[in-house]
Amino acid sequence: TYGAARRMGAGTSNASEAPPRRRKRVAVLGSGWAAHALMKVADTDLLDVVVVSPRNYFLFTPMLPSACVGTVEFRSLVETVKVSNPLIQYVEAEVVDVDRTRKILTCVAPRDPYADPATSSCMPSSSADEDDGREVGDGFSEASLDASLEASLEGRETFEVPYDVAVVAVGERPATFGVPGVRQNCVFLKEIGDAAALRRRIVQCFELASIPGATETEVRNALSFCVVGGGATGVEFAGTLADFVRSDLAARYPVVADKAQVTLLQSQATVLTQFSAGLQGAAIGALEGAGVNVRLSVRVQEVRSDRAIIRNKEGEIEEIPFGMCVWSAGLDSRPLTERLVRQVGSPQRKFQRPRGSKKLAVDPWLRVVGADDLMALGDCSSLYGAPLPATAQVAAQQGAYAARLLNDSVRLGGGGELTSPPAAAPAPWQKKDALGGPLGPFHFLSLGLLAYVGDDRALTQFELGKSQRLRYEASGRFAFLLWKSVYVTKQVSFRNR
Repeated sequence: TYGAARRMGAGTSNASEAPPRRRKRVAVLGSGWAAHALMKVADTDLLDVVVVSPRNYFLFTPMLPSACVGTVEFRSLVETVKVSNPLIQYVEAEVVDVDRTRKILTCVAPRDPYADPATSSCMPSSSADEDDGREVGDGFSEASLDASLEASLEGRETFEVPYDVAVVAVGERPATFGVPGVRQNCVFLKEIGDAAALRRRIVQCFELASIPGATETEVRNALSFCVVGGGATGVEFAGTLADFVRSDLAARYPVVADKAQVTLLQSQATVLTQFSAGLQGAAIGALEGAGVNVRLSVRVQEVRSDRAIIRNKEGEIEEIPFGMCVWSAGLDSRPLTERLVRQVGSPQRKFQRPRGSKKLAVDPWLRVVGADDLMALGDCSSLYGAPLPATAQVAAQQGAYAARLLNDSVRLGGGGELTSPPAAAPAPWQKKDALGGPLGPFHFLSLGLLAYVGDDRALTQFELGKSQRLRYEASGRFAFLLWKSVYVTKQVSFRNR
């Protein structure tokens, strides 16, 4: 679209008057929601886009819980980078460092999954990250960042990718909050590899419970499924798993299925805190109606191979045996993000929260504060003065905005509170965005919230109007139909729908 508009505008003048220009090289780090939206909108007639990511596909993450139980197949949730935009370059690698002076990315190829016979899946898994034993917000020290970089490079050759503008969209990784045993004994739910591992483990638990001679205690322990985290991922997975146990698995394992129990552990006094209080209550009621044991105001102290040690709201220590534990309690920054925060220094430091994962502070044009020709999008970034929720919706809108900004061939410059906006290019057809007006600062348009809570019930919350003061809320089966229709229409291709 942008290429056609440019050619139409250029067609009114003599082509010989416009000498050919070198396309601006835009390096995109990541292949998630923000990067995918940027790839779709970028004008490759103007931009030389190269995507660097260890994952060569975009993943529709909201339906990962459904993929765990086979409701949706994995291939229906992905779109490869080459299909997203055949005119961009793709490099399957991990960026471990950014030289902002030379404008060079230091990259390493991902480790060969077939080189280790113990590797269970050739697909990237978020649970493969090594445990650093730190709490969220403690941050990586300079020594630990250097050690992390050395570990990433050990036995692997590096190569460099030059850029004119770099867009950091690497997202975040699961947070363990320093709880012992989480990475060793839990399964995360962030990547296709995690969903595949969960699907195998669920069936394995039922097979173990069906072994002749198993005691009542052994059966109940094997069929105890523990989900830690009352956010959207944890709630949707708990509801989906309860459905799977009650319908599909009850037919295949009729002798033991009635002994299965799904338990949701939440540290706060409610679940789905981004929803209104009324919908939070509806979610708890729907989960309990679907057979989920919802435990609120409890904190996990340790996770062992077969049990979780928790402190309940009365302060007492309990043990919850399990056959499988799913950890979806929060997200933490990646080492590359923290390295960039430390590289930029004081301009970034003033915007960092004392607690919580480190994020790259960006200005209203999504430029990294204190850095030249560097943008950050999605979960790894935070808009100073007006932080946005870490959702796919925000990341996708930021990716599309960044692409339109770069399509205008602006001089990006440096980000910050007192810096000038990106300078417009001189060509008339490059001064306006797709809607015909100058491209101003980024503004997020909330399209509402959706969550599945089990038993064909869901929650829907939409903010209406420019001020978003008008709110529409729904729960139950009608909300489930809305949830289903929205997710189908939001799929990236007709094949996926």
